[in-house]
Amino acid sequence: MLVSTRPPPPTPASGSVLLTLVSYSVLLYDTKVGERWGHNYDLVSHEVWYRAAQNCEAMIAAGHDPLRVVCDHAHKRGMNFVAHLLLGLHHKPASRVTDGRQADFTTNHPEWMKGEDTSDKEGGFGVANQLSYAHAGVRADRLAVAAEVLTDYPTDGIELNFLDYSPFLARDEVAEHASSLTGWLRDVRAAADS
Repeated sequence: MLVSTRPPPPTPASGSVLLTLVSYSVLLYDTKVGERWGHNYDLVSHEVWYRAAQNCEAMIAAGHDPLRVVCDHAHKRGMNFVAHLLLGLHHKPASRVTDGRQADFTTNHPEWMKGEDTSDKEGGFGVANQLSYAHAGVRADRLAVAAEVLTDYPTDGIELNFLDYSPFLARDEVAEHASSLTGWLRDVRAAADS
């Protein structure tokens, strides 16, 4: 789902640039509201993710916010820039060894996991350790990130990825919380309009 800034920018002949800002719940730019990729690791089990965090931190330390660099680069070349936000958040227990993409936010809230769905015989209703958007804290965390990207950076919009890591509610939460997710989308739209 694309939430564009208002008025929606025309797609220039040169196209658009799309950048994924997040891997699970950590961010690849100088966020003031979220957690940066690799900010909390001790021992890392994945060299590529370790290098991604190092590169991000080196850019920020040198005074170059990676998100702003890409926004400016796209606009300088006459292209739109749309930030891509993965919405799936997964709980992982605390550990000295991680892949570098583990947020304190998700580690500290196992109670917000969707949990096992015993009625899901075909296994298509997500993973048990995924955080549920039925919880206000989950919605607030992702809204803060979306609002930051839409208001603090010269983006032309944000793409909310509802495909990867879906669904965002446990099956038994849908009736009660589908409206919560709809309200969250309205809040993202309001941030784009501000």
